[in-house]
Amino acid sequence: MSDSLKREDLKNLSGEEKRALLEQLLREKAAQSNPEFPLSYGQRALWFLNRVSPEGAAYNIIYATHVRPRPNLATLKQALQDIVDRHPSLRTTYSEKNGSLIQQVQEQQDIDFQVIDALNLNSKQLSVRLQEEADRPFDLKKGPLLRIKLFTRSTEESVLSLVVHHIAVDFWSLEIILYEVLFRYNDL
Repeated sequence: MSDSLKREDLKNLSGEEKRALLEQLLREKAAQSNPEFPLSYGQRALWFLNRVSPEGAAYNIIYATHVRPRPNLATLKQALQDIVDRHPSLRTTYSEKNGSLIQQVQEQQDIDFQVIDALNLNSKQLSVRLQEEADRPFDLKKGPLLRIKLFTRSTEESVLSLVVHHIAVDFWSLEIILYEVLFRYNDL
């Protein structure tokens, strides 16, 4: 089939069909490729800093937001897992092998998702809990490098907290991930 016919066929697909095709192609590409890759220059720097101070959290990125009304927990968890499944950087661990630094994409990684009862916490106490989450270090060798907490404040309000290590994502990619979570949640 010629390239023009392939392009024409793609034009006729719905948005959902295009997303499904893209996900299938990405999965096939990942299955064909070696799941170990060298670290980029920036990742090597972050890995070195983590080795110097493994209990540090200076390169943790936190995003927290109020969620109203309280989300359906099963749907939110599924949306988050779908995003982790879709983005290899959220399933990647970092280590040394034969004297070289490598990143290894894990085929499957369950999300670190917890629901925390925060009904009795005032705003200051909740801020302290969010800061504790942001300050908790990641194990780059073991993963996961993304933690999600849903602090339930009432039957109508929650605070969603995502903490991720900067070796896996930057602020721009985090924004895309958050958009995709919202899109996927509304699609389920």
